[in-house]
Amino acid sequence: MSATTPGAPSRATAFREPALWILLAVVALYFARPLFGGTLFFRDLYLLFVPQRARLAKLAAAGGLPLWDPFLHGGQPFLADPNNSALYPTAWLSLVLPPVFAANAEIALHFLLGALAAYLLARDLGLSRAASAAGGAAFALCGFTLSLANLFNRALAMPWLPFLLFFWHRHLQTRRRRWLAAAAGAGALQVLTGSPEFLLLSLALAAGWALFFPYGPASGTRSRRLFGAFLLALAVAGLGAVQILPTLPVIAGSARGQPRTFSSFATWSLSPQRLPELVVPGFFGRTDALAPADYWGHEVEDQRFPLFLSVYFGAGLLALAAWAAASRREMTLPAPLRRYLGGAAALALLLAMGRFLPLLPALYRAAPFLGLFRHPTKFLAAATLPLALLAAQGVDDGFGERPASRSLRALLAATAVGLGLLWLAFAGSGTFVSAFSRTFFRLPASTAMREGVAAGLAHGALATAALALMAFRPARGASRASASLAVAASATLVLDLAAAGTRVNPVAPRALLEETPPAADTVRGLLGGGRLFRDENPAGVVLSAPSNDILWQDAWNRETLYAYVGAAFDLPVIFHIDYDDLAALRLARLTERLRGLPWERRLPALSAGAVTVVVTAQRVTAEGLEAAASIPNASNTPFLVYRNARAAPRAGFVARWESVASPEAALDAVTREGFDPRETALLEGPAPAPPASPCPPAPVAVREARATRVRLSVEPRCAGYLVFADPRVPGWTVRVDGVAAETRAADYAFAAVRLEPGAHEIDRTYGAGRGLGAGAAISAGTLVVLLFVKPRRATPRAGAA
Repeated sequence: MSATTPGAPSRATAFREPALWILLAVVALYFARPLFGGTLFFRDLYLLFVPQRARLAKLAAAGGLPLWDPFLHGGQPFLADPNNSALYPTAWLSLVLPPVFAANAEIALHFLLGALAAYLLARDLGLSRAASAAGGAAFALCGFTLSLANLFNRALAMPWLPFLLFFWHRHLQTRRRRWLAAAAGAGALQVLTGSPEFLLLSLALAAGWALFFPYGPASGTRSRRLFGAFLLALAVAGLGAVQILPTLPVIAGSARGQPRTFSSFATWSLSPQRLPELVVPGFFGRTDALAPADYWGHEVEDQRFPLFLSVYFGAGLLALAAWAAASRREMTLPAPLRRYLGGAAALALLLAMGRFLPLLPALYRAAPFLGLFRHPTKFLAAATLPLALLAAQGVDDGFGERPASRSLRALLAATAVGLGLLWLAFAGSGTFVSAFSRTFFRLPASTAMREGVAAGLAHGALATAALALMAFRPARGASRASASLAVAASATLVLDLAAAGTRVNPVAPRALLEETPPAADTVRGLLGGGRLFRDENPAGVVLSAPSNDILWQDAWNRETLYAYVGAAFDLPVIFHIDYDDLAALRLARLTERLRGLPWERRLPALSAGAVTVVVTAQRVTAEGLEAAASIPNASNTPFLVYRNARAAPRAGFVARWESVASPEAALDAVTREGFDPRETALLEGPAPAPPASPCPPAPVAVREARATRVRLSVEPRCAGYLVFADPRVPGWTVRVDGVAAETRAADYAFAAVRLEPGAHEIDRTYGAGRGLGAGAAISAGTLVVLLFVKPRRATPRAGAA
């Protein structure tokens, strides 16, 4: 086979094609509002990702690498947490642009990159410009991809899937090393985004591509190409080692590194009742509305709300893709590739159903590595590009120079008629609507549900009917007329996806993420160097909002410092939800234990974590908590601010300690009523006896305090322990008077170092350890090998032909 597929343009020519720029303009238009005056904000964006981009800028401004985050989970690694994607190239936009704008620009840029990559791959495969534009739009604007905008690091990872396949295809065609290096680079960028499951799906698609694309003899046998895919995976791991190696200790010391139950793995599986949303936009209701009644899928969806806000692809797009995969016609895409793409999309859809598959629990027990794919709906990522390419092929062959086949016409017409009949049924029969609602939503039919589903059915029916009408046209010999029809079909698909996607990602005024609520200033004035604990919301909270817009829920969460939101305002928080299962394992377990305990048993653990301020809706009378302020907010629930007078300092000397036999015993003891971490340390395992007589207090003086280094001085008159109210995380080292000292677990989740009587200088520092340096060396070495080391050619044996 030649270096390029027949009909494929050169790369320079592809970038001059108007179809590409029109496609990019449509995608850019989708992000016009958040780029010019507003902001994407929903869910993980306002809770974590935008604040962490601002944190990256502040840590970098303080000098050195952004290694440690002192604000979340009582302090945790920053660079080694893959969710922060601190080493990803566009992360550094937040250093030169306002963080909120920079985050929106990052998201928009990656959707543009996704559309570009899918277009280039389609053109490289020989598809027409109009069809390639349809494929680019199908990839970048389908409901699944648009839903990634509020999951951020997945949005950053998504465009590198088509880029990886584009470079990999070029490599297999030409056997040029530069394309292998580019493919490995695309995979390594997925590593840096912190999206390992998307990387594995990309590599799996690449391996299948190597097997099923009918390359010529120059590309080697299937087994050789499959071995090349293995080498590609090794190259990706090598290039990504700079992120992988620092991350491994974090995973090992967190819930991610522990065996995961099947139920935990299978949360957010794609329910069979949600499958109609593939062709009916908004089938489960609005995800951008404040009123719970507007999302009528809550009785079906895991956690009562979807992980991916939309899974819409469109009836027309799916019909074209299914027809292209199954048709026996000779087409631009080779039949083996089309069958493979169709099978990959079907398998991805099947795996996305997760816990609804009868054999999946047994498969999970046999292959526990599947736990990496926490939330099976993520498997849909592997369906997007195959469906986009197949739909593009459907546009080329159904609306090109040849007349559409009877099977395609029948499929489009039947789909349009079926959706139209359902639309009429929703407008007429109350009995049908009631039965439909109980079957798919497990709820009685409501007016909002009836109108919402009817609108989605109308949308799907009209979009598919438009394609069906175009397919029923006489044979055309003129290529210009055929091209016009293909353009019209592509435009129909683009408009279908764009219209369905308008409500997927709500936009708010930028002030929502830029303004600091009064509660943050109130708490800051009370912290005194300690931390904030924000109690869980009580049942029955009712918001008072001026409109039925989800932004008021998120604004209220910021207003009341919900969960770990306080970290966005530089308030150190602790004992909050372990949002990514990467918190220090003991801290996460202690946090779970605290839930539901009476305040008298919570306070000892809170005090051990240096919690000086508590925000709760409860009126607490426990000894040690002093009412300090209230937080007015737009709800029926007042929140109160308490000062904890018994909080341990971030570093304090104690001359009394108790030995406990096990971590479980320490967990029980730290939540024991009456335990005072300011006076006593809980040490696991054997320990020398504490002093027999009382020891006077030994104040700790702070000489230097930075994110990754604390210098202290203390002069105890007796032996004891300096207890750090920071989670015990690998990477921290302590030197006492210049000599390395061993730390041990104290108060279950924290750390302590023994001190003898006398004056001491303590230097506590955090580094990424050998992982960062070794990872950087491996990444650099892999890059050198990929770019400059030429493989040795095998020497022909004597007498060989």
